[in-house]
Amino acid sequence: ERKSKEDEPEPTGMKWTGAAVWDAAVVLSEFLANDRNEHLVKGRRVLEEGAGHGMLSVVAAIHGAQSVTATDYEDKVLGLCKSNLEMNVPEMWASGTAAA
Repeated sequence: ERKSKEDEPEPTGMKWTGAAVWDAAVVLSEFLANDRNEHLVKGRRVLEEGAGHGMLSVVAAIHGAQSVTATDYEDKVLGLCKSNLEMNVPEMWASGTAAA
């Protein structure tokens, strides 16, 4: 029996949901990165559900969020998210104000 493309894991070993950066995350990241919209995250605690790679959490942290917490259902996906937070906002990661 031949499997469909959707059943095949990505090179990371994950299904496509955890291995992809969704278009909506890119658009919202660009929106939040705009100086006119920084007030939406600056000084706030941000929770990202279904974070995947954690791109929105990184952008929120860079643009002044008090803290960011990224969640996802898959441990491998959270591993990617943790790495992205640690690499992109190391001070917040070290202080515990960025978590996944």
